[in-house]
Amino acid sequence: MRKLLILLIGLLLFALLSYFCIYKYSTQKIELDIKSKVEDSLIRNDLSSVKVKTDGLDITLQGVVASQALKAKAERVASVDGYHKINNLIEVVKKQAPPKPVYIEPYSMAIGLKDDKSLILSGSVPNSQIKNKLLSLANSEYGKPHVTDDLMIKAKAPRDWETALVSVLDIFPLMKNAQLEVSDEDLKLSGMAINEAAREKITLSLEQALPKNYVGNLNISVAPKVDADNEQVSSAALQEAAKNCQETFANLLSKNKIHFKTGRAEIAKSSSTLLDDLSKAANGCPKQIIVIAGHTDSQGSKKANKALSQKRAEAVVNYLQKKGINKSNLKAIGFGEEKPIASNKTSKGRALNRRIEFTVEGVK
Repeated sequence: MRKLLILLIGLLLFALLSYFCIYKYSTQKIELDIKSKVEDSLIRNDLSSVKVKTDGLDITLQGVVASQALKAKAERVASVDGYHKINNLIEVVKKQAPPKPVYIEPYSMAIGLKDDKSLILSGSVPNSQIKNKLLSLANSEYGKPHVTDDLMIKAKAPRDWETALVSVLDIFPLMKNAQLEVSDEDLKLSGMAINEAAREKITLSLEQALPKNYVGNLNISVAPKVDADNEQVSSAALQEAAKNCQETFANLLSKNKIHFKTGRAEIAKSSSTLLDDLSKAANGCPKQIIVIAGHTDSQGSKKANKALSQKRAEAVVNYLQKKGINKSNLKAIGFGEEKPIASNKTSKGRALNRRIEFTVEGVK
């Protein structure tokens, strides 16, 4: 009896062991089959980054995708035959767009001369003080109605920005069609010098005044000379140019006059615009001699009046020379009170007698 009992227990244990072995083998095979199917399906749908784990008939998805839509798609394509449930543990981490390249806009400004009469200022200046200084220089040279202000305040200008701009603006009157472009510390100046002497002065002025940290690129030509020896220019054409100059001088001086500080040869700032217009007119007859004649009223001694009129005429010549007019084409004469055009007995007459006249030699 005892032997029979032992035998039965042994058979039962053998049966249990056999069942366990068969079940375990079968389960592993099913897990591997399901895992293989899910991985193949994910790869076909471009989801190879998703990892698969199986536990019996249960599927667990892990990994990282870029959107909720891809997470849901992974769960759909993982639904193969034979599974029980899916645990979707996929993390969604949105891809960050690559940083946009940083574009550092250069600090720039432009000054352009239009029709040799109007000045346009555009671009950036670091503060209102520098802006007002540049506009003041431009207004005094070309007249406020002829200056266009397109400047804006912008911080962080390159070092010596103001010095660089002022050094160039000072030589603009020596040029035609002048164009200035400044980008950071690169400066480009182009245009036409009114004559060779003006071009030399422009080059020298920039060499001396332009800050060392700036690079100057000059493209400056010289206005064609009016040469009597040139077969293309006849003496009649020269005479016509001289006549036009004289008419322009007379027209300008009939509307306004050059003022000086009382009893001195210092030109009043209010006369700058008139003198600039006269210098531009003088450029139209570079082969002629222009006589600058100074006159006074009869107040004071004749000797003192003549000396004062000479100094005033020379002051005007110096002003024109700074504007690029060749000094050899200018002649200063002081007549004092010798040639009145009105009575010196009245204040109005004396005011008319105190004058500067421009005369082109040889024009009748």
